[in-house]
Amino acid sequence: MKNLRTRRACRFSISLLFVWIGPCFIHVPLVTAATSNWIGPGSDFNTTNNWDHGAPNDIAGFNAAKPTTIGFSDNTLLNGFTFNRGAAPYTFVFGNPNFLLSFNGPGIVNNSGQKQTIINNYGSVIFNNSSRAGNVTITRDYQGYIPNLIFNDASSADSATINNNYGTVSFNNSLYYNHA
Repeated sequence: MKNLRTRRACRFSISLLFVWIGPCFIHVPLVTAATSNWIGPGSDFNTTNNWDHGAPNDIAGFNAAKPTTIGFSDNTLLNGFTFNRGAAPYTFVFGNPNFLLSFNGPGIVNNSGQKQTIINNYGSVIFNNSSRAGNVTITRDYQGYIPNLIFNDASSADSATINNNYGTVSFNNSLYYNHA
């Protein structure tokens, strides 16, 4: 009888131990990349209602939603733009010299088959880490303010077309311009 009580007490203690310590070992999945897709109807990139999951801070996805000319009202730091198959041709325009667009992940991935354009007459477009400009057209042509186009670290202009009519393009610790 004493042996039975000891076994029950031992089982109870072990069960209690798992209840108390068990949650410490529960696996919590890591947050994965989140894409927020452009849905319009406004033309401001930084307006939450223009996106299906709020203004993106990871990947900005584009399909065929309008409008296709998009401006910025704030600094924008994210991992990349992804233009999905069948996406419309989009144009991104900087209208304020104080704003920047910074890519810190894959950069621009264009699967659409359409020409995508960044008009950087103001502000800064920066590619960090191993970000790639992809196959987009980046145009810089404003003489009142020198816009910045910067490639840092192992980032790459990849196969982008860069129309640099004014100012400079910087490759800081980056020798990757491929066919730009």
